[in-house]
Amino acid sequence: MSKDISEVFRPELQEIEKLLKENSVCIVHFSGCPKGDGIHDYLYPDDLLNILSGNGQGGLATSVVGGSDTFDGFERNVFGNVGLILKMKHKSSLLDASVGDCGSRLNERYERVPDQFRDLSIEYLENTIKNKGASHNEWVVANFDIIGVLAVPPFEVNKMEQLPLEGTEQTIETKNIVAIDLSSISETFKDSKIFTFENGGLYSFDPDTGLTSCELWEGLYG
Repeated sequence: MSKDISEVFRPELQEIEKLLKENSVCIVHFSGCPKGDGIHDYLYPDDLLNILSGNGQGGLATSVVGGSDTFDGFERNVFGNVGLILKMKHKSSLLDASVGDCGSRLNERYERVPDQFRDLSIEYLENTIKNKGASHNEWVVANFDIIGVLAVPPFEVNKMEQLPLEGTEQTIETKNIVAIDLSSISETFKDSKIFTFENGGLYSFDPDTGLTSCELWEGLYG
């Protein structure tokens, strides 16, 4: 018989946040990752705006990332360049964690959940951060606050575009991977703080003043 989240071990939230702070990483749900509500096939930016509007609290696929991770190429640590930085509300917000994919699924309430809940020690969570190599990690997170938007080079997103139809004057709407920039991201998410990684460090972005070095982890994890 499958266990409930209340029946499995989780480190205290303060322990998890201490681990994140010590490794200078944050929890991010990237555009292009499996959607939290499972109802709409949203692309950028609607997938992230959907989460910002309050959806996805039942569980999202996230990556735990830092400035030393690789965000493009074949041996990348993350599938996505623009996402939402999440802060768990309590220890049971962490539904599952793994190096590679957790194998999460959508339940009948369109919540992203693991196939079964299992014990997660702080040592196991540390391993998902430090020992992913050229692969990636996945933490499935529910019941969270949204801190801001993380956008990293090459700033590529999957969105709908009107492209010319060869041999005609018509256009066709199709999915396309498009490179955008911090200014356009800031314009799209006007009410959110924008962050990026540069040379391994974390910076906040303002369209008027540019990049400012910051310690997000101090504010996130105390």
